[in-house]
Amino acid sequence: MRHQRNRLIDINNGESMSRSHLLRSMLTSLIKHGRVTTTSKKAKALKAYTDNFFAKLVWYMSDKDNGTRHAIALIKSVVYSEEDGKRALNERTPRFVESKKIGWYTEMFKLWFRKGDTAEKIMIKLS
Repeated sequence: MRHQRNRLIDINNGESMSRSHLLRSMLTSLIKHGRVTTTSKKAKALKAYTDNFFAKLVWYMSDKDNGTRHAIALIKSVVYSEEDGKRALNERTPRFVESKKIGWYTEMFKLWFRKGDTAEKIMIKLS
């Protein structure tokens, strides 16, 4: 029995590179479209990854001197497309900074069970 195991291990059989690429691509889609529909395990992993990403961005953007430079470096290391990185920096993050919101940058909604394998589908969206 493995108590308190990391739930991210369950995605892609614990392969670190494929898991990080999956989460990065899902984060890029979430920034681009505002919401993503996926299975419950992937949604839980994406929520943790996204909240951590936006928490770092908000913290960097609150620093007036070097904050934008650090935020751009973080965005370039995580987000795949340049236009989605600009969207995250100019549209998504300032909304969280001005609302002084700490955490809970994403919301999860249970939708349905997929017909073929009865996997639970969840929509995750930026709040």
